[in-house]
Amino acid sequence: MTKTTTPAAQAKKDEAEARALAVSTKLGNPVITAEESARLQLEHRAIALHTRAVELSGLAPTEFDALSADEKAAFVDAAADALEEDKGRLPKLGATPKADLVRVTKDGDTLDIHPDALVQHQHNGWKLVTT
Repeated sequence: MTKTTTPAAQAKKDEAEARALAVSTKLGNPVITAEESARLQLEHRAIALHTRAVELSGLAPTEFDALSADEKAAFVDAAADALEEDKGRLPKLGATPKADLVRVTKDGDTLDIHPDALVQHQHNGWKLVTT
């Protein structure tokens, strides 16, 4: 079963996306689609693999690019393993202990946030809760 969209419905959807993009861009928060995000992640992964493969080979980038496909593949496999090992050694995002968070309030709502986010929250009307 294929879902078809009428031209009017598509125009309404396009208009809503354009408005969301305009508001988000005005606020300094670029909006990207899920497809664009996936494409960028693949692109960044490819760049990271190539960069690490060149490092592991000990060759200059132009020399590495001159290698045969099989020679490159061996370095790329080693690079993938090295990147996975690196990922395991990186600190987890969002791993701030609760005791290190600060509490802010706005309109009766309270949040516990990372101290680095305090200025942005205050800019948006949140007040620091002091005990």
